[in-house]
Amino acid sequence: MAGATVFAALNAGGYSLEFRALAAILVWWTVIVGLFTGLLPRTPTPPAALRGGVLLGLLAVLTALSLAWADDAELAFSEVVRVTGYVGLFVLVVLVSRRHDARAWLIGLAAGLLGVALLALASRLLPESFSNDQLATFLPKVSARLSYPIGYWNGLGACMSLAIVLLVGLGAGAGNAAGRAVAVAAIPVPAVVLFLTASRGAVAACAVGLGVLVLSSAPRTRLVAGAMLGVAGAAVTIAVASQQAQIVDAAGSEGASILLATIVVVALLLGAIRYAIDGALIRVRLRRGLGAAAVAALVVVTLAAIIASDPLDRIADFASPPGAESRGRVSVVGHLTSSAGTGRYQFGKASLRAFEEHPLIGIGAGGFASWWVRERPIALNARDAHSSYLETLAELGAPGFLLLVGFFVIAFVTGVQRIRRTPHAEIGMALAALACGAVSTGIDWTWEIPAVFAPVVIAAALLLGSATVSERTPPARTSRASIGYGWRVVTLLSAWIALVAAAIAFTSDLKLRDSRSAFRTGDLVAATGAARDASAVEPWAAGPHLQLALVQERRGDLPAALSASSEAIERARGSWRIWLVRARLLTKAGNLTAAERAIEESRRLNPRSPLFVSPR
Repeated sequence: MAGATVFAALNAGGYSLEFRALAAILVWWTVIVGLFTGLLPRTPTPPAALRGGVLLGLLAVLTALSLAWADDAELAFSEVVRVTGYVGLFVLVVLVSRRHDARAWLIGLAAGLLGVALLALASRLLPESFSNDQLATFLPKVSARLSYPIGYWNGLGACMSLAIVLLVGLGAGAGNAAGRAVAVAAIPVPAVVLFLTASRGAVAACAVGLGVLVLSSAPRTRLVAGAMLGVAGAAVTIAVASQQAQIVDAAGSEGASILLATIVVVALLLGAIRYAIDGALIRVRLRRGLGAAAVAALVVVTLAAIIASDPLDRIADFASPPGAESRGRVSVVGHLTSSAGTGRYQFGKASLRAFEEHPLIGIGAGGFASWWVRERPIALNARDAHSSYLETLAELGAPGFLLLVGFFVIAFVTGVQRIRRTPHAEIGMALAALACGAVSTGIDWTWEIPAVFAPVVIAAALLLGSATVSERTPPARTSRASIGYGWRVVTLLSAWIALVAAAIAFTSDLKLRDSRSAFRTGDLVAATGAARDASAVEPWAAGPHLQLALVQERRGDLPAALSASSEAIERARGSWRIWLVRARLLTKAGNLTAAERAIEESRRLNPRSPLFVSPR
C-alpha cells in the first residue's frame, strides 16, 4: 500500500489517462483472477459493502450513459475509466481485506503518504536534485506553493491532511509503544509540507478529520496526548520554516540545513517524549464526554475567530472575481490568511446554472470544461468546478449527485454504527480519513487525482467491508456460495466491461501519443497511421480525427483534412478549438464564407477568449 501510494504520487498523482487506464486494468484483472480461482473473497462480504459498491457502480453506469448526451464523448469516456477505476479499487479492497486487517491498510497508507511528504520536502530543500520546475514554467505566479510530486499544490495539501490525521490516529492506535512514538514523531513532516502548499482547503479538511478522530477514537487519552505533542512539534517546525524566506518562496535552498536540523531534533524529542509517557497514558482515563467538549470548544473558538475577522468582508472577498492583484506572485503566508475565492464562487455558480438547465441528466460527464468557457463570467481558464459535488451535479444531474453523496454517507454511517458497537482505533482512523477526504473533494478537484482520492476510497472500503467488522457482529448473511452464484456473476461481468473500457482508453491514448510524436519528427506517414489506429480503437473520440486533420494539413491534403475536421466536430461539437482549426482549413481551401461561420461558432463557444475579444 505504501509503495503504491508513492508510485502514484510520483506519476503526477496518477492524473494522466494512461496511468488511470493501466491502474484500472491491473485492479480489475486482479479481481477477475481472484474470483475465478476462488482466492477471493477472503471472507464473507457484508451487506453494507454490497450497498456501497452498488452506489459507486451505478455512478459509473450513469457516467457511461452520459456519453449519449455529452458534448465530447471522448472526455466522457475518460471519466468512465476514472470512475470504474475507483469502483475496481473499492471492490478489490473489500474482497481482499479480512477482519482485523484495517490497521495494516491504514499503516500502509500513512507510510506511503509520509513518503510523499518526505519527497515533497526534499524537493524544496534540495531543489537542484529535482527536475520539478515545469509548473513554475507554466504558472510562475504559484511557483512558491509546493506541489511536487503530485503536480498540484492543493492535491499535495489534501494528501498531507490525510497523512496528519492518520499519523495522529496511529499515535494512539499503533500496536506497540515504539510504533506510537514513531507516528507522533513523524507529524511535523507533513505539517511543514502542508504549510508550504498554502492550501487553505487542506487545512480545513485536516481540522475536520482531526475533529472526527477525537470524537470517534479510543483510547482518547493517548490520542489527545499524541495530538498535542504533534501540534506543538508542527508549530515549532512551521515557525522555523516561515523564517526561511528562500525556502518558503521557492527562491533557493538557503536555510535548508536549519529547517532540516529543526525537523530532526523536534522529531527525536517528540518520539522520545511519547515513548516515555506511553505507560502513564495507559493508566490515565479522561472523563466521558471530554472529547466532545474539546471539539465543541474548538468550534466555539473557530466561530469566534470567524466573527472577529469580519465575515461579511471575507465572504465578499471570496465571491469577488480574481482581480489584478491575483495575477501577481502568490505568497504562501499571504494566501493562507487570504479569503479570496480565486474563481471558486464563479465556478460554483456556473455548475449550479448547468444543473438548473439540465437537472435530471446533467450536461454529460467531462462537460464542465466546455460549459465553463462558453458561460464563464470572467476570463479565467478552468477544466473543473473545484468541487466534485458541484461538478457531478452539473455533469450528471441530481441522480449522479445523490449517488456520490450516498456513497460517502453510507460509509460514514456504517462506520459510526460499528464504532459504537466496538470502539476500535482503526474504525475512528478510517472515519477521520473519510471525513477529511469528503471535505477535500468538496472544495477542490481531488476526485480527479487518484493518488489523492484513492486513499479515501480505501477508507470507505474498510468501513463497509470485513476489515472493521468485530467479533460481536454476526457473520454477514451473504455467504461465499451466494457470492459465487449471484454477486460473483455481476462482479465478473462488471470487471470484464471495465477492463475492456480501460484497455480501449489506454490503447487509443497510446496511439494518439505515437501520432503526435511522429508528427513532431516529421514522419507524416507514421503519424497518419497511428491517428487512424486510435480512431479505430475509440471511434467515438474526437481527438484522433483532429490529429488526423492536422497531419493531412501538413501533408497538403486539404480535402482530407477538412473531412477529418468534420468527423471531429461531429464527436465534440462543443469544442471551440476544433471549430477554430476548421476555420483555418476552410480559409486555406478558399471557402471564406464557411470559414467565417466556423469562426463565429468558435467565438460562441468561447466568447471571452483573447482571440475574439478586442483589446481596449
